[in-house]
This record gives sequence, C-alpha cells and structure tokens, in this order.
Amino acid sequence: MSAPIAPDDIVQTAAEAEGNSRPPLLVLEPLQGFLDAHGLGELGQRLFEMSRRGEFSRMAPLVSDEVLELFVASGTYDELPAAIERRFGGIVDTVTLDLAPGGDRKTALKLVDAIHRIPSRFERFKTQASQP
Repeated sequence: MSAPIAPDDIVQTAAEAEGNSRPPLLVLEPLQGFLDAHGLGELGQRLFEMSRRGEFSRMAPLVSDEVLELFVASGTYDELPAAIERRFGGIVDTVTLDLAPGGDRKTALKLVDAIHRIPSRFERFKTQASQP
C-alpha cells in the first residue's frame, strides 16, 4: 500500500492517555505528502510542527472525522470486518486492532476470526523451507 516507514521517520505519537478524544495519530514526515495529495498539506505541516513541540493535546481537535477516515476503517465490532474489507480489502495483509482493555474475550475472538476471513493477496513468505 505504501513504502515502508523506517523508525527514523517517526516523529512522535499523540497518546490517548493525554486525554485526546480520537485514536492516536502517528505524525510522520511522509504523512505530509499524503495529506497534501488530499488537499490537506497545510494541516500536515501544522500537525508535524505541533508534534515536534510536544503539543499533542492541541492536535486532536484539528483532526476531523473526515480526515481520520482517510486512514482508518471504523465501526462497531459487528461492522468493523466489513468496513475493513471495503476500505483495505485486497490491498493490505496486516491490520492492527486496538481493542478496549477488559472487553469481552469471545467478542474479540469473533472479530479477529471475521477479519482473518477477509481475502488477501498474501499467501506466505518465501523462505528456504517453503521452496519446492
């Protein structure tokens, strides 16, 4: 989907623990180009500069639901597998879930199982052991 991001590219993360009402937004230098392509270059520059100054609590209000939807698939646990498939199906092979702590284990396992059933181009890593 995108070029690999090296650890040196990471500037900071905005932590929910600081009271942000939205999921953390990873602020990367390459992100500025992505936002610019969506007509949001000024926002990308502003978020980058704020992250450098550690102004995370001031960043969340700048990220609208519309901007967030450029990056994530969201919904209830029942809606999430279909949202992930619509947004990322066939173009990604890894999804990160951030489940609420203390949630129902059975619900979480059902969610993970449904996500595993989303078709992916990935079959397996080519390793020496998998060569014919």
